[in-house]
Amino acid sequence: MEKGGVLDMPLGMNSITVGLGWGVDEGEVDLDVSAVLLDQRGSVLEAVFFGHLESAEHGIVHSGDNLTGEGEGDDEQIRVDLLHVGLVAQQVFFVVNIYSQNKTFRQARERAPGGITLLPHRGGCQWQ
Repeated sequence: MEKGGVLDMPLGMNSITVGLGWGVDEGEVDLDVSAVLLDQRGSVLEAVFFGHLESAEHGIVHSGDNLTGEGEGDDEQIRVDLLHVGLVAQQVFFVVNIYSQNKTFRQARERAPGGITLLPHRGGCQWQ
């Protein structure tokens, strides 16, 4: 998927998990993944991120803030229960920010490669 790309979810997807993983380098890099919900006019309904971990109304849960990228696999995840997002929310944007001062995405990618994953789930989704 390209930067700014759009992914239409296939019918039958009940939930998805978006994961962000990165490694550690000599100077810590703090990346953050967020979900932003928009209505049909493009107005923000709600955002789920490290400072607001759950939207009970829209069925979205953030795993919590990982400041260092230590550990294997995804360092942060957002689970979206597509059956509970609601009709008012027309789009969900996933945004990755770099929170560390004087760091760029290029530096983060070169020194601490990681990636973004999107896992679709048919049926129920178990938080792991």
